[in-house]
Amino acid sequence: MRNMRLTPEQQQAALNLFNEGKRPDFPLDDILEQFRRECHGRRSLIRMFLEILLGTAMADGEIHDSELYILYYVCDHTGYPRADFERIIRMMQAGQHAGGSAGFDRKYSADNTRLRDAYGVLGLSKKASADEVKKSYRRLMTQYHPDKLVSKGLPDEMMKFATEKTQAIKAAYDLIQSSQKLH
Repeated sequence: MRNMRLTPEQQQAALNLFNEGKRPDFPLDDILEQFRRECHGRRSLIRMFLEILLGTAMADGEIHDSELYILYYVCDHTGYPRADFERIIRMMQAGQHAGGSAGFDRKYSADNTRLRDAYGVLGLSKKASADEVKKSYRRLMTQYHPDKLVSKGLPDEMMKFATEKTQAIKAAYDLIQSSQKLH
């Protein structure tokens, strides 16, 4: 909740909803269907929702099998492709391993682990060509850039999330670009 910068009232509402969701009679399928309908086919909203859920699951530093099961269940019931979600998992794990967006901001040498994590943030392997890096960077910036998302009516909390994602993407891209210039 700190990462999302929720107000005390929003935090309380989130806790209430969390506790409601833990009830054995919680109508998960109905709620997911309603959410899918409310998104009106806007994949970006579903993707951000899944990223928030994934970030919550990764709060302890790992994704447990039971959490992954539920995340895949949400993917399936919102129509989000599993392959795309798995790419998000790899990207978020790379970003977490690198210490979030700030992890790329520090100047450093060609440290293989950090460079690998930068590629991971872009959803690529270190074997990716310069063209693949640029293409992935542009695609991700198009997906997450707040200027592109503001017209979709996202709430402020989602815009903050998108801003942080674009910062991480840009830092990873800059790092890869610097590394490629050295070689």
